[in-house]
Amino acid sequence: SGQVLRTLVAETEAYVSQMLQIGDVNGDRRADIVISDYTFEGRTTGSGMARVFSSDRLDLQCATQRLSLFKGGQAVIDVHGGAGHAGDLVLMVGSGSGTLPGIGFMGQTLLLNPDPYLSFTLSAPLALLYNNLSLLDAQGEGKVGFTLPPLSPTSLGGTVLHHSAILVGKQGLTFANTSVRLGLDLF
Repeated sequence: SGQVLRTLVAETEAYVSQMLQIGDVNGDRRADIVISDYTFEGRTTGSGMARVFSSDRLDLQCATQRLSLFKGGQAVIDVHGGAGHAGDLVLMVGSGSGTLPGIGFMGQTLLLNPDPYLSFTLSAPLALLYNNLSLLDAQGEGKVGFTLPPLSPTSLGGTVLHHSAILVGKQGLTFANTSVRLGLDLF
């Protein structure tokens, strides 16, 4: 289900942004996943958070890691939901302010922090994201693309956007327990 099993917060410099597979925390005989981030509550030093998630997961992958504001470009985000999500509607949303602590809703956590970009992707889901609001195929697979127009504002240089998915289907709402990073460079 990808639900949050444990949340750990500490005032330490030891946290880094990473995702690791760990042992079976919830007793379902599958290895679970821990995701940590050093930018807990928007602070960049002195604090951190780690969350342990069930390994029954909605996975996202993106081969493109960076785009040029000057040249523009596209990034394709692969959505892997598995056969249990076949025919589900996928809504890709984003944040420019990180992934943790995220947004808790109905026992799940959307790994995006609220900010103007999240509001924009919710209110205009097809503005920068193409094939958004599409249905996953019979294997629960799909693709959503991000398009950055050429000559985008240079004030966005150095910004890192995170994108995650919300599925709507027979299992209700399902949040991806991963997000993909997309850095915006000047050139």
